[in-house]
Amino acid sequence: MDLSFKYDLDPVYAFRYVKEMTEESPAGLLRRPKKRRTIRIRMRDMVPDLITENTTINGKTTICYMTCFRRRKPSPLLREEE
Repeated sequence: MDLSFKYDLDPVYAFRYVKEMTEESPAGLLRRPKKRRTIRIRMRDMVPDLITENTTINGKTTICYMTCFRRRKPSPLLREEE
C-alpha cells in the first residue's frame, strides 16, 4: 500500500496538519481523504470561537464542529472575601 501526504498550516495555531492523503492499494484502488479547516474568530477579543473541519472521502463529506471555550475570571462581586 502506497501513501502520499499533502500538508497545510493551521491559520490560528500555526501547526501542520494533513490536508490530503492518497492511499493506493496493490490492486490499484485509490482512496483520497481531503480536509478543509475554517476558523471563526470573535472580533471583540480576537479569540477563536468555532472551528469547522470538513473531511471528504471519495466524494462523501463529514462535517465536524468544535467550539472553543475561554476560561473567564469571576467578577469581583462574586469572589468570596477572606
